[in-house]
Amino acid sequence: MRNFTFSIIIPTYNCEDLIKQTLDSIVIQKKTLFECIVMDGLSNDKTLDIVKEYTNKYSNIKYISEKDTGVYDAMNKGIDLAKGKYLYFIGAGDTLYEDSLCNVNNEINDEYFILGRSYHVSMGDFFYMPLKKSDMVYNFINHQAIFYKKDLFEKIGKYDLNYHIFADNILNRKIFGGDDITKKIVNTKIAYYLGNGISENPNLNDGFKADFEKITVDCFGINYIKELYSKLPDISNKRIIAWGNGGEYRIANKYKRFNIDYFVKSDIDTKELFNNKLVKHREELLKENKENIVVFVYSRRYYNEIRSWLEENGFSEFENFILLTEEVLKILKYIKKI
Repeated sequence: MRNFTFSIIIPTYNCEDLIKQTLDSIVIQKKTLFECIVMDGLSNDKTLDIVKEYTNKYSNIKYISEKDTGVYDAMNKGIDLAKGKYLYFIGAGDTLYEDSLCNVNNEINDEYFILGRSYHVSMGDFFYMPLKKSDMVYNFINHQAIFYKKDLFEKIGKYDLNYHIFADNILNRKIFGGDDITKKIVNTKIAYYLGNGISENPNLNDGFKADFEKITVDCFGINYIKELYSKLPDISNKRIIAWGNGGEYRIANKYKRFNIDYFVKSDIDTKELFNNKLVKHREELLKENKENIVVFVYSRRYYNEIRSWLEENGFSEFENFILLTEEVLKILKYIKKI
C-alpha cells in the first residue's frame, strides 16, 4: 500500500460540465504526492464516464459511486477511505494552481491544519485570510484553501450531517477554537474557487445561521468569547462613526440600529449623503478625539485592510473600533453585551 502525503477528495453529482477541468488541474501535480478519490453520489449524467477516463489512465485516481445524503456525507466517506497524511477537499469546477501540492508540501511541519489562499473566480478576488484566532469568531474561510491532517478528524470528529450547507464552517470553528490544534497560515496559492455554490445562496439556510451564536460560543468556549469582548466600551456616551454603508451595513442595521453620526470610506471624491448623514473620507477620523468616538466597521471582506489602517493611526481594536456584522451583533446579544 502506497503512502501518500495528500488525499484529494472530490464529492460529485451530475457535474459533467465541470469535473474535467478539476481533474485536469489535479493530474498535472506531482504524481507521487497524492491520491485522488472521487466520491460520486450516483450521477445519472456523463460524470462517471469522464471520471473513468482518468481512473483508467492514472493509477492514483479512483472513484466510488454510491448513494449519499449530500456533499458532507460524501466527504465523510472520503475521509474513511483516504490513505494520505493530509486531506484536501475540492468541488467539481474548482481547480488547483500549478504546483500547489509541491508548494504546500514544502510548508508542512506536521501541523494539524494548513490554510493557504484561494481565489474566488466569481468575485474576482482572494478569500479573506484570518490573521488571528479571534478573526474566526465571525468569519468564514474557504475549504478549498485548507489541508487537514487526517488524524484531526479522529480528534474532533467529521462533518456534522445535521448541517447540509455550512458543516465545513462549523468544523473550522472547532479547529480555531482548539488551542491544542496546531495551525499554520501560508501565503501559498492553492485553488481557484468557481463560486456560486449552494452556500452562497442567501435564500438557503440549514439551521446554521439561526444557531450561529450558540455554535460559535460552543466551539470557542463562553469564557474566551466573554474575554474577547470584555474591553468593548460603553457606547452610550460616545459618538458612533460607521465605516462602510454597503450590503453588510444594511443587513446589520436591520438586526440592530444605532444612531450614526456620520459614515466614512477609504476613498471619496465628492460630497455624499447616506441616510441623511454625511459620508466622509477616512482621514476625517484623524481629526477626532479617539476617547469620544467608536468606529463600527461594516465590512467583513475588507476588515483586515481597515483594521491595519486604524491600528497604524492609533486606534485600538474594540476600545476604539469593532467589526459589527450581523454575526457579531448576534454574539454580543448572546453574551449580553448589547
